[in-house]
Amino acid sequence: MDIVIIDGLSFALPLFIMAIGGIYCEKSGVTMLAVEGLQGFGAFIGAFVAVAIAGNFAGDSPAPFYIAMVMAAVGGSLFALIHAMLCLKFKANQVISGVVVNILAMALTAYLTKLFNRVVFGATSDKFVLTVSSRITIPGISKIPVLGAVFTNLYPFELVIVVVAFVAWFVMYKTRFGMHLRACGDNPHAVEVAPDLKTCKAFISVLGSEESKQSTIKGLKSAEGYIRRELARTLNLRNTPEIKFVLDQSIEYGVNMSKLIDEVTKDLKDKEGPDEDGEEEES
Repeated sequence: MDIVIIDGLSFALPLFIMAIGGIYCEKSGVTMLAVEGLQGFGAFIGAFVAVAIAGNFAGDSPAPFYIAMVMAAVGGSLFALIHAMLCLKFKANQVISGVVVNILAMALTAYLTKLFNRVVFGATSDKFVLTVSSRITIPGISKIPVLGAVFTNLYPFELVIVVVAFVAWFVMYKTRFGMHLRACGDNPHAVEVAPDLKTCKAFISVLGSEESKQSTIKGLKSAEGYIRRELARTLNLRNTPEIKFVLDQSIEYGVNMSKLIDEVTKDLKDKEGPDEDGEEEES
């Protein structure tokens, strides 16, 4: 049982760090289908660095593995810039771009592994041969039955991933950056800013009567000075943009469409109901 838990964590935690990256993408409003490809390319960079610098350290030194983890994160991040450039600069579809980047990463890592092995290390293998990192056991806690297996024979990267997970949660839900990230992901078109950052449009949705909509816009306009001061204090911009509040009726339109659909489906159900009952009575 202990072996199952230990080995299960070793295989599951790398997938866990991928899930964290996917959550950040989804929260920011980005469709990321290239998570596996980015992980593979990052692992390729980390493995290459580990093999290249292994000769500079003692055989049991964990330093190459820590350096490899950092370089793997850097390599995956740099490769993700391809997806960012395609979507932001060239306005490519995020789903198509993610699939393309994923396929490119898998093919490129396989090709570069063979190439680097042949050119750099003089080998014909299609994979990098790495030594196994030393494991650590947390004293005291590891003696607990069943649960202690979680803290026994751990690879260093497992502890790093757990720490990264807590840091990622804190940044997402306990910092101003995380709040801005989630806000932009929920409604990326909520605010439109001019290229010179001197004016911006804030789209406001109000569910209610026409009178309540106009009173809300009037109240926001009267508080524009306070909102601009808070905006300047929060964003630290050279020029605080002048805010123009625009009434956005898309949500109200969607609610009305939903009501119309419900009415149509209700009429269909009412018409189908007696027929079904009649069929049941005849049978």
